[in-house]
Formats: sequence, structure tokens, C-alpha cells
Amino acid sequence: MKKLLALAASVMLASVSPSFGADFSVPVDKNFSEGSLDWTGGNSKSYTYVWSVIAVKGEVAICGAGQFRNPTMAAANKKMMRTSYVQMGDRTILKDMTFFTRVAYREPLGTAQATCRGTGIPAKDAKGQFMLVIPGGRARI
Repeated sequence: MKKLLALAASVMLASVSPSFGADFSVPVDKNFSEGSLDWTGGNSKSYTYVWSVIAVKGEVAICGAGQFRNPTMAAANKKMMRTSYVQMGDRTILKDMTFFTRVAYREPLGTAQATCRGTGIPAKDAKGQFMLVIPGGRARI
């Protein structure tokens, strides 16, 4: 089963000045959406994350931060995030969310710095709904 988390079609404007080609950071705020990777067999919510879509210097960027809540499942969670992707409408615009900031388990995600990565999509062309897709999978522990 795929896990989908959708954001509204509007892209918020950020007041940061990164040099694209490199990841950059922004503070997590109320515009970020929350999600988690849940496993059956007693390992629910083994990874929680926040993510957002922003426009910076006329380009769409994906930002996120997450924390491993169950160390036993960390390798499986990393694999799932590696296979994740963001879609804008029916178009995949970014693959592999392992760039998300890693936040310590005891630290609140709401006050973290999120790592952002540019997509190469001009903000003026941002149309439709943005979805973070995390394909389902199995893990042997």
C-alpha cells in the first residue's frame, strides 16, 4: 500500500536566499504537513516527519525533517525514504527524500530546521496538488 501525503496546490513564498545546486535549510513552521512511516507487528510510527513545498528564487523546492522513533527499524525506514518521491499532479518532480534533516528523537519536529532541495520546476509552472508518495514495502528484522 502506498502512503500519500498531499499539500495544497498553492506554494508558499519563502524569504530565504539559497544558491541552488546545493541543499539549504529553513525553519519548520505551520505550513509544514506531518506524516509517519507505520509498520505492522508492533513497530508503528517508527519514523515521523514534516515536509513542505516552497518557492525560492522562482523555483519549487521540497523541504523536510524527520526523526527515527524506533532504532530497530531505522535501516528499513531509510530504504523507504530512498524510494519515496514527490509528485506535482501526475508528474514526479523529485525522488529520494533521504535528504530530510535528521532530528534527535527527543527534540520537537516543530522547532527543527528542515533541509530543502530544489526541483528545477519554475514556481510559475507549479500547478495541481503536491503529493509525497512513499511506496509500501516489507522489512525483515
